[in-house]
Amino acid sequence: MNPSPLHSRFQVVIQKLNKLLLFVILLVCSGEIPAQSDLESKRLLLTQEIKQLESELKKLQASKASKISKINALELQIEKQDQLVKTLKAEKKQEENNTDKNPLITSDLTEEYEKLLEQLEDLNKNESKINLSDKKQDTILIRSIIIKQIKNYLDQIEEVSNDLTTTPSISDLLSTEEERLQEMRDELDSLSDTVVSETKSQNKIESRLQNQIKRKEELSKKVEKLIVSNSSQNKFSSVSSAKTVYDQKGFLQYPLPNASIYLRYGEQKHPENKKLVIINTGIDLKSKDGNVHSVHEGKVINVAKVNNAEYTIIVSHHGDYYSVYSNIVDVHVSKNDYVYEGQSLGIPRYSNGLYSLHFELWKGKENLNPYHWLKNN
Repeated sequence: MNPSPLHSRFQVVIQKLNKLLLFVILLVCSGEIPAQSDLESKRLLLTQEIKQLESELKKLQASKASKISKINALELQIEKQDQLVKTLKAEKKQEENNTDKNPLITSDLTEEYEKLLEQLEDLNKNESKINLSDKKQDTILIRSIIIKQIKNYLDQIEEVSNDLTTTPSISDLLSTEEERLQEMRDELDSLSDTVVSETKSQNKIESRLQNQIKRKEELSKKVEKLIVSNSSQNKFSSVSSAKTVYDQKGFLQYPLPNASIYLRYGEQKHPENKKLVIINTGIDLKSKDGNVHSVHEGKVINVAKVNNAEYTIIVSHHGDYYSVYSNIVDVHVSKNDYVYEGQSLGIPRYSNGLYSLHFELWKGKENLNPYHWLKNN
């Protein structure tokens, strides 16, 4: 049986409407998906550049810290060396005074020595004239005393002579230590110049890093708004009698159990470099527990791959609320899945013995501070 003309025209209209609908869908997709993909690519490149800058900054800070430590140690050595040089200068001055006195001392000792020799000679001459035994004993005693004195003077003369001829010159030692002191000061100047140069380089890297962090934050906001905006057409309406997200403000369970807040919401100093300022659109959590839970019942409206290894999961909740879970490496849910409060969504990034999760909360296109909504805040 042949179709009626009215039926045929109706089929033609339906075909045209289908083509028009397909065209609109392709047009929308071609406008939104590349925009999000392009932003994600730019954000990924910025993330890689930030990591590289942070690595360069850490190396520079370590090098600078090492040199400052050497400077502090060198300053102590210079202080001790300077004190040694001052001591040697004082000894040199004393040595010069002694050198001037030694010839006089030697002359006096020699004169006394010669007098004792004359006394000994006179004593020997008169000894033959002495016959009495008691006087002879006295003569022997006197001779013994004179000989001891002669020996004592000879020892003193020898000692003074040795000081003049064999004692190392303090001048030579002082010259050596002064050279060492100057070498230390030159090294200190060189290290100080290097630290000044590295400080300038550090300031440049920090400034560049701060700019890149701001650019990434701006891109992240655009990406998140775009994801939420694209996903808002598929809102979740609760059919249960459970309390809504708004009703549970201040009582929502942490998405990462037993977690501590690593980065709070809003503007703050960088955790590793206090000179840098970052703006956080959520909170960053760390925990030994690696199971991410949904903070409330809802519907998974997006599982977006943000880089080669990590995903962002967006859950829509009743009342136009959205919870965002980032840094997920192992996803346990799929788009359009309905999830209950406390259901596992995935496993976040793991490093240095801890799991880390970036968590955000939105009301429509308004970014909220999650800290005020979580329990025991």
